[in-house]
Amino acid sequence: MQASELVKYSYDGQTGYLFNFKATPSGLVAADDGVSHTGNYELILQGARPVPVPPALIGIAFAGAIGASILKRREANKL
Repeated sequence: MQASELVKYSYDGQTGYLFNFKATPSGLVAADDGVSHTGNYELILQGARPVPVPPALIGIAFAGAIGASILKRREANKL
């Protein structure tokens, strides 16, 4: 039988508990018994808001893409 650990959470003024009985294969096993750690459990907090990506990170990613494009063009022109 597979079962996740019981997780207590406090979020947005509410407290509750999460658990799951369905695991996705992890590809791992414990060295001592060969069966532990074989699954990953996803616990989803209903109503949770996604974490926004800071605009600075988007800007850094955009600048990196432009820089990579410029370097690739320079390398192509050298050949």
